[in-house]
Amino acid sequence: MFRRRLAAALIAGGLLTLGAPGPAAGATMDRAQALQTALRLKARLGTAERDAVALMLALPEDVQLSGAMATQLVPGWQLIRQRLLRLSVREINRHGPAHLTLQRLDRFAAQIQPVTAAVPSLGPFNAERYKAHTDLLTGRTSLPWPGLPDRMASFTNLTMNHPESQLADLHAYLRAYYTSLGLPVAGQPYEWQGQTHTTVIATIPGDSDETVLLVDSDSATGTAALLEAAHLFTGRHLAKTVQLVHLNGAALPGGSAGARHFVARALAKGQRIAAVIVLERLGGGGQQDRVFRITAGSHPRSLGLADRALRAAGTVAEGYQPVVQPFDSPVARFGDTDGLVFSLAGFPVVLLGGTMTPLPDPAPSGQPAGAKRNAVIDWSYARAVASVGLVTALDAAADPVSRYADVQHAQAALQQPKVRIRHFQLALMNSLFYRMVAAREGALRRELTDAEMQAEMAADQARDGKGPVGEESVVNRIVHWFPESGFTPIDTVAILAEMRYLRRRAALSE
Repeated sequence: MFRRRLAAALIAGGLLTLGAPGPAAGATMDRAQALQTALRLKARLGTAERDAVALMLALPEDVQLSGAMATQLVPGWQLIRQRLLRLSVREINRHGPAHLTLQRLDRFAAQIQPVTAAVPSLGPFNAERYKAHTDLLTGRTSLPWPGLPDRMASFTNLTMNHPESQLADLHAYLRAYYTSLGLPVAGQPYEWQGQTHTTVIATIPGDSDETVLLVDSDSATGTAALLEAAHLFTGRHLAKTVQLVHLNGAALPGGSAGARHFVARALAKGQRIAAVIVLERLGGGGQQDRVFRITAGSHPRSLGLADRALRAAGTVAEGYQPVVQPFDSPVARFGDTDGLVFSLAGFPVVLLGGTMTPLPDPAPSGQPAGAKRNAVIDWSYARAVASVGLVTALDAAADPVSRYADVQHAQAALQQPKVRIRHFQLALMNSLFYRMVAAREGALRRELTDAEMQAEMAADQARDGKGPVGEESVVNRIVHWFPESGFTPIDTVAILAEMRYLRRRAALSE
């Protein structure tokens, strides 16, 4: 009986269907039944093991992984392999093509072998300059304006749509800084909730217009890392072009507004993006455990990008422990980051950041916003994770092989609304809409009816930008996620169905 339930659980997790034309005869268990079975086996199928096998199953067959990645994946692979081997022929025929999954896992295991390519040398990372820029961006210090030594730059409020926001001044500072280094720099304006905002993009030209993006996900430590990258990348010979992208609106109330508008324009003009490295919360969490996360997006090539980051960590982050996670791991917290936006667009993406340990906030009375949070940053940790991101970008940019055809293939698949809506689970689960539905179901002690769920969705759309923190409606965001991309919009019926599934899954796990 356990083996039969395990097979159903693996089907629910997608482990018995990859590489097969369809389920075997008799595999008629619907999604809800498979979900219930999988949750009952939660204690036997640990998160780390499921994450490891999910990563391995997503790996393209022509990618080789380093020995460092093997230590991340093999234990989970061995556990699932042992359990698959215990299934009888009758159970395999009844519950799906487990034998194909077993063959696929064995084939992927054979791909894990030392990669001989050298990791690029980063050069001297200026720790003092990195800390000074982070201090500037969190209101703790002032610095001379680039090219104007008599003018001082100081930023104490960088909140979107705040009456006293200095975001426009910061964007001007970034453009002046890159210009002083001789780099081409551009501002990409966009409208959000009635105001104009700007994404700043500095370009380091390569031999090809195929582009590697190094993205600052709206954090002081990430912004400072990109400014340091400008010094370390300039003058290098690169096979691919590198763009340093400063987004804003990653957290509430923006809902990744900058990332969504940037990606929409990239899709509309067919920008040849080969890889995306997102830097997120570089200084958080390292004081406790010295662990940092490498989260791979949904594109099959994302795991190869994560392997580059893992190899980079072995050279520039000694003493720290990187952990590789798939984008949909329950512990990855990928859904509330800009990384999700690039992943949904079909780009290979890896997100680098600290663990999600909360940092103390707000600042004590009389200190600028962010001062207390900045005071607990582990600067060695932040520099190490930032260095991993920079080396990963250099490594991807040095690759002379074109990767854009793989990107186009993934984007074509994502244009199907039924495929895309499953990727929005993470966005839904991190939304005010989900919290309101959960609260009402908890109060009523029952599942909402279709009419009640529709009413909650209408309320979410009506409160768009009007809540206490101006949070954007997740329903409106999903329907119009990439407004300039040409993708078919996702209808509200699909959103309601996915919300129903998520709430039932949550109820079963309680």
